[in-house]
Amino acid sequence: MMPGFRGRGIVRYRLVISLVLVPLAALIVTPRAAADGSVVTYELDSNGQLSDISYSDGMNESQMVTTPSTPWSITFDSQVTTQLYVVGAQSSGTQMSCRIIVDGEVRVDETADGSPGMVMICDAVWSAAEQATAAALG
Repeated sequence: MMPGFRGRGIVRYRLVISLVLVPLAALIVTPRAAADGSVVTYELDSNGQLSDISYSDGMNESQMVTTPSTPWSITFDSQVTTQLYVVGAQSSGTQMSCRIIVDGEVRVDETADGSPGMVMICDAVWSAAEQATAAALG
């Protein structure tokens, strides 16, 4: 065996690990941006005052609005390939409505009747495959 051969093998091994595994780990840990992204709008309305709105944003992070106006809406760009869109709120009224709109398409449109203090939660999933199909159809 040549002197120093083992050391060079370790250096090569570390180089291979850094060139292959580090970028791979970044793909696993970092959410991938959607090809064109999606524009998402959440809309909530009630015949009473809305309170404590919770929703998932464009990075699948939970957000909260404690004193929203009624009606309430927010629009954002989604930055992940598969998005779970969730929005929910509490109302002092007896009727609530919720819409989730993705790239101009209404994905959820629900209305609920209840008693004051009612809670409503709406959700939809928009995958990369659905985004690609929607883009191909124009």
